[in-house]
Amino acid sequence: MRQYDFPAPGPIRARIRVRSADVTITATETHEVSVQLIGDDDLAERAHVDLSADVLEIDVPQGRTGIFWVGGRLRIEVVVPIGSSVLAKSGSGDLRTAGGLAEVELRSGSGDLHVSSADRASVNSGSGDSRVDRASTVEASAGSGDVAIGTAEDVDVRTGSGDILVEHAARLRGTTGSGDLRIGETSVATLRSGSGSIQVKLVRSGEIGASSASGGVTVGVADGTPTLLDCQAVSGRVRTELEPSGEPAEGEDAVVLRLRATSGNITVLRA
Repeated sequence: MRQYDFPAPGPIRARIRVRSADVTITATETHEVSVQLIGDDDLAERAHVDLSADVLEIDVPQGRTGIFWVGGRLRIEVVVPIGSSVLAKSGSGDLRTAGGLAEVELRSGSGDLHVSSADRASVNSGSGDSRVDRASTVEASAGSGDVAIGTAEDVDVRTGSGDILVEHAARLRGTTGSGDLRIGETSVATLRSGSGSIQVKLVRSGEIGASSASGGVTVGVADGTPTLLDCQAVSGRVRTELEPSGEPAEGEDAVVLRLRATSGNITVLRA
């Protein structure tokens, strides 16, 4: 194991580039930056680790012996002050953060991604699952893998093949080629699935647009909320539990649902 310690009176910017490594970045109340390289001794020896001004650079090249590349692997543990920003890229490996960070950008060709808390989070995995627990703004994409979001204000998420799960988002745009969309609560959303079902558990106010080429669409509306329904199912049924209501009073919450299903049912529930 190799360890590096640097003084850091305030938040820093971490730039991490690795070929094959699992990386964890932890933000805590501290006045120093700590980096631990655990595992393959050759990779640890060849790694470049440096803090200049407020920028931490960690660069781990592929290990090799002579003209032959070898498949060494590291685990990297980084501790930074709360409010720091992180840009981490890995060819193969899991990238994770813990604690409160400002901006986080995680990229992995093959590996899982996890952001605990950030002002802004951007995650991209070619093959692997991604999760953001809490952030103001989230951008997420996955070629093959599920994406899960806890709580956020603005969310833009796309998957080629994988499910999208969002617990709470004020504004949401979600698109998947093949996968389900499961949304807890949102106010403004545009949701699309080529092959998969769409479910929104609770809408209190706002406008929801959802369409599925092959799969059902289900939306729950807060009981008693005036709702405008614009629903079309080409091959399937449209069913609603809502009672007819008049125009909403001035200042009263209202919901607009624009739902489409080519092959599947549309269901509107009281929530």
